[in-house]
Amino acid sequence: MENRIMRLLYFLSLVSLLLFAGCASCPNKPYGGNRHPSSLEQLSQKNLLLVNELGKLPEIQDGISLSEENALIRIATFYTSISIKFDIAFKKMYNVGLADVRKYCTPLQALFWLSEEDLLQSKDCLINDFSLENLLVEAWNFGSPVISDQQIIEIINGIEKKTFKEQYLKDWKRLGNEKIQEYFLEDLKNGSVAFSKMAEEKIRDIKNENPKWDDFDTVIDRLNAPQLIDYYQRHVIAYRYRPGHGDDLYEAKNVFADKSGHCAQITAFTVYSLRRSGYTAKMCTIDEPRLRSPKGNNHRVALFDANGKKYVMDNGRTNPKFGIVRKQDYSPMIHPYNLNYTAVWEELLSSPIQ
Repeated sequence: MENRIMRLLYFLSLVSLLLFAGCASCPNKPYGGNRHPSSLEQLSQKNLLLVNELGKLPEIQDGISLSEENALIRIATFYTSISIKFDIAFKKMYNVGLADVRKYCTPLQALFWLSEEDLLQSKDCLINDFSLENLLVEAWNFGSPVISDQQIIEIINGIEKKTFKEQYLKDWKRLGNEKIQEYFLEDLKNGSVAFSKMAEEKIRDIKNENPKWDDFDTVIDRLNAPQLIDYYQRHVIAYRYRPGHGDDLYEAKNVFADKSGHCAQITAFTVYSLRRSGYTAKMCTIDEPRLRSPKGNNHRVALFDANGKKYVMDNGRTNPKFGIVRKQDYSPMIHPYNLNYTAVWEELLSSPIQ
């Protein structure tokens, strides 16, 4: 009986290990549906790879809506206006991550999101002088989308007390939509303002997180390169100690749900994301006395390989985070601000920029 139990425990631990190791994803097949803007047909004659990569985006995979068709048309038009610069920028986008593993090209998705909002023409500097970080800053909004003027008016009209309504109108004019949105959520939560039932429902519909970022697998598919994982962690994941060993998929999902964790838990998220993206990665323990817990545990970081070189990703600490550092340059007691951070991101591109 004891042997059977031991065999069962061994089997379960093996399954858990395999699950955490993560299966690298497979590229999406380019969209082959009937609704295909004629502008893309013309674009395919100039840059077929670009058109194929657009067809791999999840927004296109389930069919092209009218708004998505308009976004594609804007990209094709934008390409025509600055084709040489666009080709250079797209080559850099394409080389973020492993093209034969990732489901789609994430920087291109970011550009598509900007096109959906009709912001390409006003953001042409993103292409003329391409920077991955600048593109992510413009396109990756982790918070809730800011509600419209009409929604704000409807909610304010649903405030029962006249003096509160007048104060909200003044604050709105002075502070803008985003801050008023925060006030709505705060006042409803603490009950300091009486809202009508209709207004309450509208406020409850406001999400604290952009729905583009609320599903674990969707986000992991998007974080398909070390640079993208690094950017996400430095902007979204905070250091917070809570019990847990932090070396399996369960812990990685907890970090995603809580947007926080200790060094081992955050590193578990890092390692899982890297492996899903096709990189060889593992958790490493380093000796950093100032971060050692009373139980004697040392600091944990992710060690991974890219282009024949080894790198450390260390975002499992209080700010400032270390980000990605070349292994030979990594010193756990010294923050690497003296290193060229952008140069490390450029090094990680899957093939040389030409």
